[in-house]
Amino acid sequence: MVGQAADCTVLGALVANVVPDVVVLDIRMPPSFTVEGLVAAEGLRTEHGNRLGILLLSHHVEVSHALDLLDGGVEGIGYLLKDRVLDPGELVEAIQRVGDGGTAIDPLVIQHLLKRRRADERLAALTEREQDVLAQMAEGRSNKAIAAQLHLSGKTVESHSGHIFAKLGLGDSPDEHRRVLAVLTYLRGADGHGLPAS
Repeated sequence: MVGQAADCTVLGALVANVVPDVVVLDIRMPPSFTVEGLVAAEGLRTEHGNRLGILLLSHHVEVSHALDLLDGGVEGIGYLLKDRVLDPGELVEAIQRVGDGGTAIDPLVIQHLLKRRRADERLAALTEREQDVLAQMAEGRSNKAIAAQLHLSGKTVESHSGHIFAKLGLGDSPDEHRRVLAVLTYLRGADGHGLPAS
């Protein structure tokens, strides 16, 4: 243990001065306790590359930022969920593995990331107009309201809806409401901030 930082500003200066083998970060750090740790990890990865091991600890899977971090490569990266690290030896082993350029990613994190990636790929297959229709669905509009909002005929909206359901792999099932499932895919894949560009 060569140092400890209370926030991301202190962390950046400490890493620059000490140049540790591994940085262990909580994802939620001061001042807002949201995703400062992930943002700091992205900055450290950009500045130091995979020469610096980074192990993230969290109670939650922060999918969007985690994907941004992992897109730069998984060498020397760890992401563990605090409530699943029950043995201190597991933590030490994860730190050593990350320090050696390996990875230590909780299987539950991987599961969430894969779900997000699949959702992204399906959403990216939608045309621009289909994305517009799905965004209107996510706002709770009926087909009639969507048609009025987008200046389309009701039949055209129905046609776009059918294409959306097909591309998202939502078959016609009496037990599932395809419209709700499509909106859930939209929200998971885009974190509610809009669809990926087609």
